[in-house]
Amino acid sequence: MDTSEEYIKMCDCPEIQGEWAFPCFSDWVYNFRECLTGQLVNPQEGDTQEIIENNLWLPRQDQIQKMMGYEIPIYALAPFATFLWRHFKTWEQLWLAFYVYEKHDKVWDGEKWEKRNEDENE
Repeated sequence: MDTSEEYIKMCDCPEIQGEWAFPCFSDWVYNFRECLTGQLVNPQEGDTQEIIENNLWLPRQDQIQKMMGYEIPIYALAPFATFLWRHFKTWEQLWLAFYVYEKHDKVWDGEKWEKRNEDENE
């Protein structure tokens, strides 16, 4: 699981956090209060809003694929991923960038999500 500083930055946007409505056991998070990264151990039903307010969700690769609305066999993306390794260091970063690109028309510039250039749409 990618818990790097860069991945945390990539996840810190409304397009990703807006998808996290129900914190679940084993979700990965960055805790704002303690500045720690780890898995949720035992989220209680009544604590949903507090969990969302105090943590930044770090979606796993399978969760990102599910957010896409379909699951692509990973082997189909291997050549594409090889090309992109110079920009993304983990499968989570790659899938997150692909999700935001496809669903929200934005690209990662190394610091933040930017609207995709019109030339890239063609």
